[in-house]
Amino acid sequence: MDIKMLSKKELLELAYSSSEEKVLALLASFEDMIVRRAVARNLYTGRNTINKLASDPVLNVSYIAAKHKNCTLNREFFCDDINHSCVICEEDERNMDCSRCVLLDCVL
Repeated sequence: MDIKMLSKKELLELAYSSSEEKVLALLASFEDMIVRRAVARNLYTGRNTINKLASDPVLNVSYIAAKHKNCTLNREFFCDDINHSCVICEEDERNMDCSRCVLLDCVL
């Protein structure tokens, strides 16, 4: 299977459902932050991959990864940053439509 040929919907499904660390590690390096965030939610994501995601420059990814049971990286977040609706969002990335979010203060 060539992961790079999959649609975004297929990538998200794989990120949520895969238990293969090699697949999850590959998905964790994808450009799309929604795919990386979905990998951070996967219970099978291993320590090395989840620690990498906990250092992700996108707070929406790193915050979720830092809360993962396999994360051993001690990461500090500022309260103002993690209280943003997008960071603490619990919406399943496979069904996410940020343009219809009722929690956002601004229009996207």
